[in-house]
Amino acid sequence: MSNWYKLQLPSMPLRSDVSLKNFTIPYEWNIYTNPLDLLADDVKQIFYDLNVEPVLIVIFNAMESTRTISYLHKDLTWQNNHWQTVPCAINWELQPTQTTVKWYHTDNCKEYWPKTDFDTAAWPYKYLNSIGYMPDYQPGVPVDAVLLQQAEVNQTAPILFRTDVAHIVQFKSQLPFRFMCSVRFGNIHSWDHALEVFQEVIVDSN
Repeated sequence: MSNWYKLQLPSMPLRSDVSLKNFTIPYEWNIYTNPLDLLADDVKQIFYDLNVEPVLIVIFNAMESTRTISYLHKDLTWQNNHWQTVPCAINWELQPTQTTVKWYHTDNCKEYWPKTDFDTAAWPYKYLNSIGYMPDYQPGVPVDAVLLQQAEVNQTAPILFRTDVAHIVQFKSQLPFRFMCSVRFGNIHSWDHALEVFQEVIVDSN
């Protein structure tokens, strides 16, 4: 089973009046918990027809033309007073970018979990966080991790992306900034469920 699939969805997920300039500073992650405020009407309609509930948009940006996300990780969200893995995302590269993704089997690796102190409302990362596999989210891949799949995603078309398996991402852009929009869903409970829900818009099983 693959960990990613190309989707037949609009090439731009955001409203036409949303400017990417809004996402360049101050954070590398821009987290929005009201995704319907940003999504284009045609994208919202498709999600409605598929009976999926977008609950989070993350705009990833970087000010370097080449960068590796410096730690192997598995996505988490804080829900019902505990961490839960996030099974999937739909990702759009908003500008031409060469992206390499590697997924790893990590059952024999030590896990490093995030903190659970949310006393400050200014800390948004309860909505999106991760299990790391190196101390303090240091760069690198532990020796016991086993490569499962590598994908070269050289396109701006949207992809269904598995996030509950440990992964690391490298990108290379010819532009000063790299922007990626990632939509997360509240009523998708597993990767198998995601494949079932999005079956009619999957166009490439790679």
